[in-house]
Order: sequence, then C-alpha cells, then structure tokens
Amino acid sequence: MALYHTYRPQCFSDMSGQDHIVQTLTSQIGRKQTAHAYLFSGPRGVGKTTAARLLAKALNCENRPGGASEPCNTCASCKDIRHGRSIDVVEIDAASHTGVDMVRQNIIETAQFKPARDAYKIFIIDEVHMLSTSAFNALLKIMEEPPTHVVFVLATTEAYKIPETVLSRCQRFHFSKIPYVDMEKTLKNILKKENRTIDKDVLNTIIQKSEGCLRDALSLLDQLLSTGDQALTKENTSLFLPAFHDETIQSLICSFVTCDRKAGLDAIATLSGEDMDMVDASDSLLAHFRYMLMALIDPKLKQADIHLDDHTKMVLQSLAEQITQKELVQLMDLIIRRKKEIRSSPTPQLQLELALVEWCEHHSAILPSTVLPQNETAPLPHPTKMTQNISSDDTPHSRTEKKILSRDVVEGEWGAILDTMEKMSPSLVFILKMAHLKEIDGNTIVCTVEYSFHKDKLMETSSKKMIEHFFSEALHVPVLINIQLAEQKQPEENNTLPQELQGLVSALGGEIL
Repeated sequence: MALYHTYRPQCFSDMSGQDHIVQTLTSQIGRKQTAHAYLFSGPRGVGKTTAARLLAKALNCENRPGGASEPCNTCASCKDIRHGRSIDVVEIDAASHTGVDMVRQNIIETAQFKPARDAYKIFIIDEVHMLSTSAFNALLKIMEEPPTHVVFVLATTEAYKIPETVLSRCQRFHFSKIPYVDMEKTLKNILKKENRTIDKDVLNTIIQKSEGCLRDALSLLDQLLSTGDQALTKENTSLFLPAFHDETIQSLICSFVTCDRKAGLDAIATLSGEDMDMVDASDSLLAHFRYMLMALIDPKLKQADIHLDDHTKMVLQSLAEQITQKELVQLMDLIIRRKKEIRSSPTPQLQLELALVEWCEHHSAILPSTVLPQNETAPLPHPTKMTQNISSDDTPHSRTEKKILSRDVVEGEWGAILDTMEKMSPSLVFILKMAHLKEIDGNTIVCTVEYSFHKDKLMETSSKKMIEHFFSEALHVPVLINIQLAEQKQPEENNTLPQELQGLVSALGGEIL
C-alpha cells in the first residue's frame, strides 16, 4: 500500500502543518458546537480530505468521552470510516459527478433519512467547485435548511469558483502548504518506522520538489523506498530524483548578479548537459531570486514558504547584498518573460542564454566579483562583495579617499580607458571617441557631443554607470560624467554693408540674401 495511505493521519494530533485548523475543529467537537456545513480549501495534498474524514470519525465515534475531540479508532464506526465502508459517511467525487441528478439522488434524497447507525449522516464532497450551476442550486436548497443530523464537508482547490450563496452558508477553513520543518519531521518519522535512513541532500530535494504538498513528498519517497536500499543516498536515488543541480544553479545566480557572461554560459551548458529541463531551471532561479528579495525586504520574510538548506541560504544572503531590490525585480521579470518562450525555442537553453546576455548588456557596469574559498562539504561559487564603487542613485560613489581631477590626468588616461571599455561595450566607445572634453568641474567630467541622440545614449542610467565605473577605476577617484550638446555656431551678421544700403533695407523691411 502507498505510503500516503499507510500513514494517513488517524487522529487530529497526527496532522502536519495545519495547527490553526486542528485547534478550531477539536475545540468545536469538544464543546459540541460544530457547524452544519464546512468548506475546506487549499492546495492539493495538504490534508483537506483527511481532515474531513477525521471530523466524520470524531462526530460519529461511539467511544469518544464527553469533552474529548479525538476519535478512538477502535469502535465499529471509526473502523468503517477508515476503510471507506460506512453507510452514514458518503464521499462524493464532484469531478466525475457534476450534474444535478447526482445531487438529487445521492444527497437530497439520502439526507431525508436518519443515519442507519451513527449520530450524523455526513456528506464529504471533494472537488466541489466542479459541480454545475444547476447542481449548486439544488445543493443550496438543502444547505439552507439542513436536517439536524446532516453535516456537509465541501473540499476544493479552487474556492473562488464556488457561488457566494454556497460560501455564505459554510464555515471556511483554508489549508496552507506544509512548512519545511513540519514536512521534514513527518518524513523522518516515516523513515524511522520503515527502518530506513536518508541523506540530508536527498531529503531536502524531496521537500523542495513537493513544493509544500505532503502527498507529493510521500509519493516521491515511496518511489525511492522501492529500490530496496537501506540508506537513500544521492548515488542510489539518482535514477528517480532529478539531478542535483544546486551548485550549478548557484553559480548561474552568481553570474547574473556579477554580470559574468562566460561563467553564466558555462553554468547553463552544464545544466543542459545534465539534461535538466530549462523550465525547471528557470523555476529554480526564480525561487532563489525570490529568497534574495525577501532577505532584502525583511529578514523575517525570507523564512516563509521557501525550502532551502542553510548553506544555500548563506550564499544567497551574501549575493543579496550585492544587488538592489529594483534590480532583482527586473531580473525576475526577465526570467519570467524568457521562460514563456522556452517550449517554442529551437534550442531549450537558448532563452536562458539570451536572458543572461541581455541582463549583462544592460548592467555591465557591475563587474564579476572574486570567488571565496569553496565550502568543504559542498563546493560552490561563493562570491565576495562586489566593488563598492557602484552605489545608489542619491550617492553615486562613496569612497573614503577624495581627490580632485585635473584635465591633464583625464586626457592622459582617456585613450587607455576607452580601450578597456571597448571590450565591454563597443557602441559606447564609438560615441565617446567623437565626444570632446569640455571641462573638469570638481570630480565631474563634462563632455560635449554633436548630436542629441548621442547625448541620450550616454546619459542612459546603465551607460552612465558603466562610463563612471571605468573612469573611477582607472583614475582612482570617484568620477561623475555629464554630457552636454555642443553649441552650434551661428552665422555672423553682415555688418559690412554701406550705411546707405543698410538704411534702405531697414526702410523697406527687407533682408540681404
């Protein structure tokens, strides 16, 4: 039998990650203040149907003492409900029974009769949002005036599709995704009962791939246990689990942050060579970037609903300090946009490669950082902080050493600086070669160009940052760049005409051509 059947919780205390719901339901059961209709909504595989069955068992348990809320699991009613053979607990799959006739025959007509043995007749309707409009209308009638012995439990993954008239007659409980810690605890307990061991990396991958869905995690674990190995390691689970790409993904993230085209393309090639789906790679990038964004906004948010190991979190926190919130949002938008084109791309990895090149082209003022010593247990690129001479918009440079530029120094280094820049952006250098050094105003280099579109290009945020960066690095001074249009020479007026002709022109209102 599958693990998710074998280890399905048989009492409320065994449920994982839904403490707020368990507390409310057990309190209602203990005080005998249960409602006549409940709506359990939330993602798949997080305990909605399980909670519905536990509620049914607790209400119909023959041996539950007054004030208690847990079913005994030993009486005839509890056993029948557990094995799905209870006459008084009716489970209906609304996905395959959507019509109004089903509601009339299986619910309305059946509800009129008292329970055959138990205290309540309970209807559990799974995927209730699949019912037709006429079926909902028929269901609504009995939910408005239900018999005292009837309890409805509606379960759905898409609560927004349920009519408001039905919602208003239910107590609503939203089931959230299972937190990392709770899922880890549950899986470890099952492995202990199965007398198996598992590597931390394998367990972490199972939890990440399940995305908060405990049933998916148990299905994947069940598949791994089918190998028969006593210990689940990377080596003997590689045929079932997706390849472990953590180091390569983190190297690619580092390449995006530091605008290292070569390292990034190498990382994408590695992922492609290891047969990683590029859509999955994009999703992994987005999950890591999201963690970085949360870490920048609020350290408390970064712990919520993000399943990463401690070492990965440490690396991402270091990278998050090297990029702004605005840049992270732009980067995530770029990945999302390129991800949509992957399936139609002739080469799967092409869209990620284009995303990398496009990002580096617009943020190439940020140079690749150095690499810290690799971690002993899990080697991966761990960049140090990037050069701090690229700073915020309000304070473009923040070096402690303050020097004053001179025209001679700038003119002497001009050619060498352009040669260095040409490797990164030939188009900018082409324009700068046509520019003229006008003056040095403190630490601001003022240049003039002949055409307005040249000025607009050089004064773009990314272009201006890049120029200022290269000049600051070469001159060892925080430099600002100001581009102006060159003054157009006006033709001199012809004042050499004889006085008589000038008077005649003035009198007649004419002009000399």
